[in-house]
Amino acid sequence: MLPDLLVLSTVEYGPKPSDFVGCYGTDAMLFGFECEGFIGAKIISFALNYPLYHLYMPLFVIFKPTLVFAVVGLWFFPVMFLISVKKSREIGT
Repeated sequence: MLPDLLVLSTVEYGPKPSDFVGCYGTDAMLFGFECEGFIGAKIISFALNYPLYHLYMPLFVIFKPTLVFAVVGLWFFPVMFLISVKKSREIGT
């Protein structure tokens, strides 16, 4: 989330010329980040968009029900973390 805010605060929003190097925010249909012009741009772009997938993927299940497996995979670890925090607080008191 912090890198997302850093990109938005340092780079002008919207499409860039073909010789642009770096990352920027875009909204083709949904808001996201795109990176181009350097090695590893696709990986950095995926990392910047990963938190957004948690928001968007449950909405896409309406259009393609098989994406429920992706939603379960995305939300498994955050939910398990919250459950473990709750249980550790119960044990501590």
